[in-house]
Amino acid sequence: EATREAFDDDGYFRTGDRVLFREDGWLQFGDRIKDVLKVGGEGVSAAEIEAVVARTPGVKECAVVAKADDTWGEIPVAFVVPKPDLSPDEARALPDAIAARCREQLAKFKVPREVRMIDALPLAPPSAWESRYPSTPTFAPACGAGTPRNPLCNSPPKHSAN
Repeated sequence: EATREAFDDDGYFRTGDRVLFREDGWLQFGDRIKDVLKVGGEGVSAAEIEAVVARTPGVKECAVVAKADDTWGEIPVAFVVPKPDLSPDEARALPDAIAARCREQLAKFKVPREVRMIDALPLAPPSAWESRYPSTPTFAPACGAGTPRNPLCNSPPKHSAN
């Protein structure tokens, strides 16, 4: 049944990616539709948390992933790449600033339990990181109607993607 539901009425596979069809014939990939953490039984969008973290001054890039937790099932953990021009004091204060902003703007169960500072997000991401680089959108040529046949597409042009 799950396999049947993964395909639309025309037989195309629903990838679960959120995309924007651009006027220049390319697709801009955003986040994943089903990229949801289960925190205490509640569905939490990683993208919602990332948006708050990314607006914290001093944050260059970030990604939020789920970490298994005995009490909550999963908890959000933020991985943050700081801006390179931060002073040592600003860099040390950044995790606390991120936590404070999250406490102000998110429900308590959505606040990351850990903020980990890293040098860079992975370039060849494992599935938990796919398609979620807020400051570096991913682009691909569209395979929609009105666009030339693209050799990267392995099916005929299609009007919509899902």
